[in-house]
Amino acid sequence: KALLQDGRFRVRAVITDPARYTDSIRGCFQSVPANSHNPFSLNQAMLGADYGFLTLDDTGLQPDQYLTLARKLADAAKGAELEHCVWYTTEAPDSLNGVPKTGLAQLEAEVESARYARQTGMQLTVVAGSFTFESLLDFAKLTLDRRAHMVTLPLGSVPVPAIALESIGRCVAAVLAYPLLYRTRCLTLATEKRTLREYCDALSTATGKHFAYNEVGSDVFGMAASHRTMSTLCQLITARNKPYCLSRATGTAAKLVPDCVSFEAWAKVAVKPNDPNWEQQL
Repeated sequence: KALLQDGRFRVRAVITDPARYTDSIRGCFQSVPANSHNPFSLNQAMLGADYGFLTLDDTGLQPDQYLTLARKLADAAKGAELEHCVWYTTEAPDSLNGVPKTGLAQLEAEVESARYARQTGMQLTVVAGSFTFESLLDFAKLTLDRRAHMVTLPLGSVPVPAIALESIGRCVAAVLAYPLLYRTRCLTLATEKRTLREYCDALSTATGKHFAYNEVGSDVFGMAASHRTMSTLCQLITARNKPYCLSRATGTAAKLVPDCVSFEAWAKVAVKPNDPNWEQQL
């Protein structure tokens, strides 16, 4: 959607699971079905394109499965002879150097997939995202007395780099518009750095609803299968907060897109305080 709104691109989406996309999204661009387990199928779907934005959803995938599919995606993009690709990942290729490997299997798979994509020799920019604004709402739950929205995450009082999904898309569009400037580079993106309590306070101020941060141990949080990747990321942020924050200077996103949406501006649109359906979803 960001590429379309940019106005400089025609967009073809290679969709491996069409059922997961809503009609409103599907109608925005040309979609081409492909089998993520079949490099030839992926390659055929990419033929004729000029650029690629390559990303994998790790939902339900074990680390070895993720890495296998990532390698097939990279091989397909290389075979399609795209002029330039952006490889999107949670972690930068060198971010785990010197970090104990215990419990970091998912992030290690993402790092290794980016390294593999580089090794194919394709013209590539690696873009590493941060904690997204949208993640806050994913973990916000309305209390039983309906007086507060509790954001439960194991992040303590450390600053957390974050960015809106919309801004990530616009940054990718900026890279693909001028690929020669960003070839072989790794860009880490963030537009805000606050503690979770500060994010919750800002949400409360922007929306008129009470958001509060609920601290929980990473061991308890990671017990839910759907939280394992997020739990690992939270452990990395808390254990290596200073280098993690330094690697995600807010200036990179600002140079790519000077008017990236602020957290407060995003909150006023994303949170619908007068919509009962929104609170029911929480």
